[in-house]
Amino acid sequence: MTGAAGLLSGAVVPLVTPMSAPGVPSAEAGEPLLAAMASVGVRRLMLLGSNGEGPLIPAEVSGEFVAGVVKRWRELVPAGTILVNVTAPGTAEAERRADAAAAGADAIVASPPTFFKHRDDEVVAHFAALGRHGLPVVAYNTPRSTLLTKAAADSLVAMPHMAGVKDSSGDPDLLRYLLSIARPGFEVSQGDEKQLADALRAGAHGITPGIANLAPGLALEMVAPSTDLDQLSRSFRPP
Repeated sequence: MTGAAGLLSGAVVPLVTPMSAPGVPSAEAGEPLLAAMASVGVRRLMLLGSNGEGPLIPAEVSGEFVAGVVKRWRELVPAGTILVNVTAPGTAEAERRADAAAAGADAIVASPPTFFKHRDDEVVAHFAALGRHGLPVVAYNTPRSTLLTKAAADSLVAMPHMAGVKDSSGDPDLLRYLLSIARPGFEVSQGDEKQLADALRAGAHGITPGIANLAPGLALEMVAPSTDLDQLSRSFRPP
């Protein structure tokens, strides 16, 4: 890993959203999960994004959930970090989600607007607008929406409020390019679980794998400075 510790350094757990009923996120229901994460040494969480459920949860109920998780996580891990996914079909809805759900969070995370494909200038304008909310912004590059191009990435890195990229594109060339243009304060995290070790070898600042919900200790081990990634990879190969 390279660079100073920041929002995406090390392992970020994209926490599965605990619910008290279908479609109703609940910080109280998530208490055992939060306690388990803290007990193994997890320090960074990303809410409302692990299984793509974030955009399906109404902003009106997500705010209370985020506030509850933030409060409890600050008690469990006083120096911990919480990022909140505010991805939505359009910029106006993403901004509404940022206002409703990100109170107390350390940063917001967003993909380009979903459903339609967008030009580079539209993607850049989307992330520029999210800077109005006073929080660092992490771009979530996922194949389920418009993928970032190198040209768009150049523009995002130039924005002071942009703190990094969670890259789940599965494109090693793009990840290397993101690393090559990253400035101090802009970090790159690998979200594609099939390429975690390769990304760390290439210099990625961290990883954000959904599987960390099931194996947080392993995710932390992967990003530990003393870890031999080749040996760790071999230990998980079938005989």
